Amino acid sequence: MKKEQILKKSISLMLLTLFSRILGLAREIVRAAYLGTSGLSDAFALGFQIPNLLRRLFAEGSIAVAFVPVFKGLALKNNKQEIKDFLSSFFTVLTFIVTTTIVIATIFTTPIVSLFFGNLKQETFKETVFLTKIMFPYLGFISIAAFFQGILNTKNIFSPSGFTPILFNISVIASTIIFNKLGIEPALAMALGVVLGGFLQMVFQLPFVIKTGFKFSFKPLKKAFKNKSTKKVLLLIVPTIAGMAAYQINILISSVIATKAGTGIISSLQFSNRLLELILGVFAVSIGTVMLSELSKNAQKKEWKKLNKNLIFSINSIALITIPSAIFAYIFSSEIVSLLFKLKNFDTNSVKLTAYAFSYHILGLYFIATNRILSPAFYAMQNTKMPTIAGIFSVIVNITFALLLVS
Repeated sequence: MKKEQILKKSISLMLLTLFSRILGLAREIVRAAYLGTSGLSDAFALGFQIPNLLRRLFAEGSIAVAFVPVFKGLALKNNKQEIKDFLSSFFTVLTFIVTTTIVIATIFTTPIVSLFFGNLKQETFKETVFLTKIMFPYLGFISIAAFFQGILNTKNIFSPSGFTPILFNISVIASTIIFNKLGIEPALAMALGVVLGGFLQMVFQLPFVIKTGFKFSFKPLKKAFKNKSTKKVLLLIVPTIAGMAAYQINILISSVIATKAGTGIISSLQFSNRLLELILGVFAVSIGTVMLSELSKNAQKKEWKKLNKNLIFSINSIALITIPSAIFAYIFSSEIVSLLFKLKNFDTNSVKLTAYAFSYHILGLYFIATNRILSPAFYAMQNTKMPTIAGIFSVIVNITFALLLVS
């Protein structure tokens, strides 16, 4: 694609992502209104965090940065039988791994939550375990949705996948309001909305995948694991997890440490992170999603000059937007949090906690956004070593400073 085409597709995806992130913010405003920064709010935040982290690993980690480059190479060869075998094999393996994970995680939810969040008060702990079990099926739906997204993105089709988060946010917002009116407590209502939203994200993309003409089905598991291209993806996934998911792992670790800091701290961190993701998602994720497919093509064809130009263009675009945004958000952090969240159960203390966290979160905006561009560039070249080292280093630094500063 030419720069004009990249920019056009990026802008189109940005608009969808902008609407999605605004709805995501609305979702958090609804949560703030119904739960505030209470123990129940903490329970929902933690209950969603574990399946959401696994989503990053199974969905974004495996699909975006491992599946797309390999599939792009097969698509360029245009061997229909080879493509069908790969898609069927990977679909079978993905379904098996995700289903097995959900079953095991649901059985052992209590020890898993205890491992990460053993410092919670008993009531909050029980609620966290319950909500985590409710939301685990979301992982299955969103992983298949990510598989569909990988197929569409390889064909440079981005709009359907860009629209699905909108369905997710609408689902959570509507479920919270409707189910609560029916007598279901707000945290459970939101959890049910998460599962429904994941299902809608999967189903919505299916017709678009069918239109691409790519066909796939379940294969015998043994044959699926033996598929050459599937093996290649699986080999890429392991180091990819450490690099690409480092940001989410940092959030999880921060939450684990935050359980020692008192009730409401976890919720304030998540509300703060939602504001950061609003800005981050609109620009970095949109450009990164469009660029991954193009960079993969450049790498497959060994067009290193084009790859370098596309990469520099993306990083410059990110800097132009994120640096001024970070400065503005830092200066007006309290006003932004108060304007967006202060209502009903989200009181002055909640504003103070969230604004304090946000003023520090926003300082990392440019660096996080740039990483969302650089990591896929390495994965497009099937170089997983550098992002892995960077990811591990960032986790170590985060743990060290979090432990030092929380005490």
